[in-house]
Amino acid sequence: MLRYITILIIFISSGIYSQSERVELLDSSIGDFYTNYYLVIGHTLNGQKVGDWKLFQYSSADTNKFLAASETYENGTLSVLKEFKLDGHTEQNFDNKGRLMSESTYRYGNIVMQTEYKNRKKAISRSYYPNGQVSGEGPEILVKVIAGCDAGMIVFQRVGKWTYYDVNGSELDPQIYELNQNVYKKI
Repeated sequence: MLRYITILIIFISSGIYSQSERVELLDSSIGDFYTNYYLVIGHTLNGQKVGDWKLFQYSSADTNKFLAASETYENGTLSVLKEFKLDGHTEQNFDNKGRLMSESTYRYGNIVMQTEYKNRKKAISRSYYPNGQVSGEGPEILVKVIAGCDAGMIVFQRVGKWTYYDVNGSELDPQIYELNQNVYKKI
């Protein structure tokens, strides 16, 4: 009798909150001699993604699953996205409206680059030494590449005064970056 009551309580509580775990084979692609698989694991609450979601990747040639990406949701909105590589990961942070606020790149556990977006067209970037000391920092603006093999791409480009530091944190001579009007166009 106690067992049936427990099952009933679990069934009722899952119906009230409408929370479910979602595990699905997201996609597969066929290579020369193997198939790649992508597995997604996460929770939904009232039809919205909540908490941490994980994307694992594996293949028929190597069935060891490795974490390819991690997403964190707050109130149904993506707040943190991490994409993993062999030597590190990239982390993007979003505000409650889903706008990108910052992006950080890590290699072997150390921060390498960090960009804080002031708005859609302006950012402040910092690069780091392996010891965590800032090696350089300055403004960037969003531009469209109008010449060369990257023509048509939209990227952030260094502009204005950039300050550089040695490995001990002492300031070096600043460098002024000007936008090459023959290669880049402000957006």
